[in-house]
Amino acid sequence: MIYLKLHVFPSPRSFLRGNKALSSNQSPDFTTGDAAESNNSISEIGVERAAVDVAIGGALDAYRKSVSIASTYTPKGAWMMLSSLNPPQDVSFGYDIDVDIIWHSDMDYGTLDVAGTVLLMVCAPNADTYYLVTPDSQSHLHAWLSHGTVQEPLVHVLKKAQVSPVLSAFGPKILTDSFLAAWRTANEGTPNIREDTLLSTKLAYLTASLCSEKAAQIDEIPLDGIKILDILVLLSDMDFDTIENVKDQLVDCILKFWTALPDVSKAKAYEMANDVIKKQEPGRIWLCVTDTLAPGGPDETGNRPPVEVMGYVYMGRETTSTIAVRNVFIQEKWRGRKLAAPLVYAACRYWLLEGGAPIEKRKGAVSLFVEPSNRPATMAYMKCGFIIREEEWARNGFEGVNPGDF
Repeated sequence: MIYLKLHVFPSPRSFLRGNKALSSNQSPDFTTGDAAESNNSISEIGVERAAVDVAIGGALDAYRKSVSIASTYTPKGAWMMLSSLNPPQDVSFGYDIDVDIIWHSDMDYGTLDVAGTVLLMVCAPNADTYYLVTPDSQSHLHAWLSHGTVQEPLVHVLKKAQVSPVLSAFGPKILTDSFLAAWRTANEGTPNIREDTLLSTKLAYLTASLCSEKAAQIDEIPLDGIKILDILVLLSDMDFDTIENVKDQLVDCILKFWTALPDVSKAKAYEMANDVIKKQEPGRIWLCVTDTLAPGGPDETGNRPPVEVMGYVYMGRETTSTIAVRNVFIQEKWRGRKLAAPLVYAACRYWLLEGGAPIEKRKGAVSLFVEPSNRPATMAYMKCGFIIREEEWARNGFEGVNPGDF
């Protein structure tokens, strides 16, 4: 008999407290940023949590939004963890399963009644896409976790909690397929699952040691007349008009990156850039720009050419142990010059190696997702030292249903 506990949390805050209680002996405290570990142990934690932090990062983003908007704001979505004191040792379906559903409260100020090994996290930070993730050490159980006897209680809880309908799911493909199938079975009238997957991708990660090993190779890439800088460093030496010009160019790049999302407005792109600048968050946005002080000097009028933004990297979904590369974009006219690798590397180096982020902010790993069909991106990430895992991740939903934000 395998005894499972399905913890149901009413908010991202309580979900994060549950995660903290379950992982207190394995990872630093997300609330204090306590990362006083050796580089090796931090990296081990980062790799172990690379997949889980997709959900934890989403919960942190939702929690930060809730405290920044108003105390009365309640994020929509769902927040669950499946744990066990005696997890199965293999993927056999011969085990009998007993699922105990525990409904937690935001009023639980003491130690939460959670124990055991986390097998699966299910959360929907934006109430549109449900994330399904497992710790790296439990990924061998994906086939077992995808079985109907495990998925059905998840769907039962979601229906009982009257959460937003599942529009799409993201995670290891074997889990998303089974989760969507279980939801459709339990909800009469739900359309068929789409045959054309919305997104097929793979998880990759980079640790400090892997990053350090690639330094010499990255340094060999010619960057004559080009600078790669944190946006805060770049803007600190500019006048108001130049700053606004650079921001306008960055927003243009963001909109081009988001070209597959027609409903994304220019205002949202400005919000993304201004949020980093106003909060003075170093390491979040990195720009590749033309160096106006490069050889060649001013033109015949004595003026130097304006700074041109060639591309950018945006880092997000930050947790104590990891941070993710969210956007990588190079302007079309500058492609083919191998600029993506040094741009991504600069951002990763800041978060992983000495001389970058303060030690209390340093990460165990940088993660990202890359589509296998995107060979230029894959080559750039591998040049930086990223290890790309074999398992396919997918985002999919139902026919004729708008999948919403992602």
